[in-house]
Parts: sequence; structure tokens; C-alpha cells
Amino acid sequence: MSRQLDPLLQELDREISPSRDLWPAIEGRLDRSPLPATPRRPWLPWAMAACLLLTSLGGFLGGRLSRPAPHAPLLGMLELLQQQHQTQRQQLAPWGTGTLQLTSTLPGDQAATEALASIRGAERELFEALQTQPDNRELLQLWLWVQQRELDLINKQQQRHQRLQHL
Repeated sequence: MSRQLDPLLQELDREISPSRDLWPAIEGRLDRSPLPATPRRPWLPWAMAACLLLTSLGGFLGGRLSRPAPHAPLLGMLELLQQQHQTQRQQLAPWGTGTLQLTSTLPGDQAATEALASIRGAERELFEALQTQPDNRELLQLWLWVQQRELDLINKQQQRHQRLQHL
């Protein structure tokens, strides 16, 4: 195929001359004054970047604030569990405050009161931690276990006092 193209290429002119003389038109344009320059605005890129930043920040915060908290149902469940525990505590200690109040100075009463205070402190701390991390399963199990230990301790103290009153 190249053998067929070679003779055709040799027949072509090496230069192509324009149909008319273009230099007078080119010289006429060179003599003219350039187009008016656009005014320089060095602050324009910074303004555009600031607008873009504010728009994206507003979209992020607006979307985040308009959405309900993802842990709202879990926090509601925690509050419900806390209320149920308070009810159970009051049922075990019906004398009003729901706390173990020991009027006698029987052996072991002081230790039981201190243990109960320690358990309740741990239960409060665990509940506060659960409010910040409601999807933490191990923390929830520990909180429920501590609540059960508190109820067990109150129950044992009441049984102990009932046995001592029968003696």
C-alpha cells in the first residue's frame, strides 16, 4: 500500500499558498490596541474558597442537627430500665425512701450499708457512661448486673433483719 501512496505524495506540492495575501490583515490587528484588561481581583479566589467552606460547613451541621440522635431509642430504654429498678428498690424497702436504712447496730449492718453505698455509686457511674455510649453491650450488661447485686443485697439484709426479729 505504501508503494501506491509514494507516487501520489511526490505529485503533491510541497507548499500550499493561501488564496489571498493574509499579512495586511494580520498587520492591521497587530497595530490595534489590545482588548481592555479585566480588573484584577486578587481576593476573588479567597472569597470563592470561603463561600465553598461556609456552604459545606452549613450543610454538614444543618444535616447533623436536623437528624434525630441515633441513640435516642437506646437512651429511652435505659431511662425505662432505671425507672423499673427504682420501683423494685422501693418495693424491697417500703419504708419510704427506697434506701436501706438500718436502725439497729447489729453486726454487719455497717458493712452492708457501706457495700450498698458503693454499689449505688458504681451503678450511677455506669448509668452515666451508658448515656454517652448506649450501644456498648458489655457496659449495659455490667450495669444490669450491678443493679441486680444491689437488689440482692437489700433483699438479704431484709431477710436477715426478719430472722433476727423472730429470735
